[in-house]
Amino acid sequence: MLTNVAVPQLFEHTGEWITSCQTYEGGFGAVPGIEAHGGYTFCGFAALMLLRKQRFCSLQRLLGRTNKLVDGCYSFWQGGLFPLVYTALDLEGDDALDPE
Repeated sequence: MLTNVAVPQLFEHTGEWITSCQTYEGGFGAVPGIEAHGGYTFCGFAALMLLRKQRFCSLQRLLGRTNKLVDGCYSFWQGGLFPLVYTALDLEGDDALDPE
């Protein structure tokens, strides 16, 4: 980790808290119970990947805010999820990634 203080106690229950920010739509809000946003969705899922706890969240619907008009910033955050989701599925041995 960046600060070189990555002790297990520092990250206890962090994955659970991040997952509690996932909304019914599948995206992540800033805190539990808040609407999802593309940037928070990217950061929440990336944090779970760094913690190796990506299995804690639902990969089925990693969305941002429903009915959000597309813009450059939003596209950036949502597009950034593709490599993370691919890696998560690959780590799980998902057959959908099999080229045959």
